[in-house]
Amino acid sequence: MRTISEMYKLSGGTDYRNLCAECYNCIREGKSFICRLYVEAGGNRRWEPQWIACKFFNVPHLPGKEAVREEAERQQEGIQMSIFDYPECIPKGR
Repeated sequence: MRTISEMYKLSGGTDYRNLCAECYNCIREGKSFICRLYVEAGGNRRWEPQWIACKFFNVPHLPGKEAVREEAERQQEGIQMSIFDYPECIPKGR
């Protein structure tokens, strides 16, 4: 699949009014360009600034990544999970 097609699929479409070159996630690296969000999603191919922008135009991070990051930080802090965090798992009284 083409690189930009992967981003269109991930973001849910195009932002046809803008080009990747206008997005602050499109960064020059040496003689080529990269998309910071594409790299964050795990991609490593070069980017073409003349492509039509995806719907993540000027988004600072991939959506959903913040929740994953917060959960990882919570686990690293040593906070113990409690059964009371999940009331649907507590057996009903007899």
